[in-house]
Amino acid sequence: MSVFKRVMLGLLSFLLILPLCLFGPVLTVNSTALSPEFVTTELNKLDMTALVNEITSQSPPDPNLPPELWSPAIIAKVEPLIKEKMGIAIHSVYDYLLGKTANPNLAQILGDSILNKDLITTVANEIDITTSVGDFLKQKINEQAPPEQKYLVNYIDSAILKLEPWAMEQIAIAADPVVAYLLGRRQSLNVVISLGPAITIVEDTMRQAFLASPPPELANLPPNTLEQHFNQDFRQATQNIPSSVSLDETALRDLSREIATVIQEAERRLTEARQYVGYFRSGYILLIVLIALLILGIILVSHQINTSAIILGIIFLVGGAIQMAGFFLTKNFISGQLPPSPDMPAALWPWLPQVFNDALKPLLIFGIGLLVMGVVLVVFSLVYKPHPASA
Repeated sequence: MSVFKRVMLGLLSFLLILPLCLFGPVLTVNSTALSPEFVTTELNKLDMTALVNEITSQSPPDPNLPPELWSPAIIAKVEPLIKEKMGIAIHSVYDYLLGKTANPNLAQILGDSILNKDLITTVANEIDITTSVGDFLKQKINEQAPPEQKYLVNYIDSAILKLEPWAMEQIAIAADPVVAYLLGRRQSLNVVISLGPAITIVEDTMRQAFLASPPPELANLPPNTLEQHFNQDFRQATQNIPSSVSLDETALRDLSREIATVIQEAERRLTEARQYVGYFRSGYILLIVLIALLILGIILVSHQINTSAIILGIIFLVGGAIQMAGFFLTKNFISGQLPPSPDMPAALWPWLPQVFNDALKPLLIFGIGLLVMGVVLVVFSLVYKPHPASA
């Protein structure tokens, strides 16, 4: 072999080791941070129920929200659906970051996933919204009814379960326009919920309970008189309850503006991130092309199967050893940086190390792959006997 060939092979071999070592970390980032499948898979491993319970125990939630919303039983029931909707949102965001869609349109993404009507009605069904309606009726009767009519409060609980289908129907009707207004997809909001059907359901159910078990002071009255007595008392006690409840933009205007500001800032950051992701993926493709060209150059310059195999085998062995060393060093470094911290929720302690271990798997697999290919090529170069004509 001429000196020129030796110099060229040495130069090409050196140049190949550099991008080959760089390709491992680049492949790892491309397979994890830039992969919606990886992100959603890791998210599904998170014990969201334990995390929410721990956070709410340390800092009490908003008192204006139903306390049942944070109960462990409800969180556990809706957790799979929440993760499913978050997965849809993550894939949609990555479609924009990876250039599959032209606009981020976070309002549309949120409306189709996390703030979807299905999720809202499921959560509302779990927090027992009918109890809130019953408490509202009790409060109105206690405030407005004279003392001789306050006995009606004792029969409201029997009517609560009958209200559930009506309540779920009203939430389903109101969910879409309310979410659309909050996300800025409509400029006005006017949802009117008629309380007439609810009052009728409550009245009929309470009447049955009243007639079956009237108060002691009325127990001796005949059934017809009892029913007339109940009808008169109920209508007087509920006469000031409005026939409908209106929900307009007045109550939600400030919240809608806050959400619009957050969405606008998030879309701006996503636009910037999309540019950097584009640069990264272009570099990723160019790195693959460069490695392929350098391998082809070594094969063409050596012009011998044995020589090409031994050179590439040694390069792959060196590159694989470097990748494996990088894997173990990174894993040990991260393990040392992730001790349990009092500032970190305990629910994250077992989850974060698993995320980093999974994130390093592409680097480990690539390193093992290089080592295997290197061994195969070296062994092949030793056992391969070229024909004289080929030589």
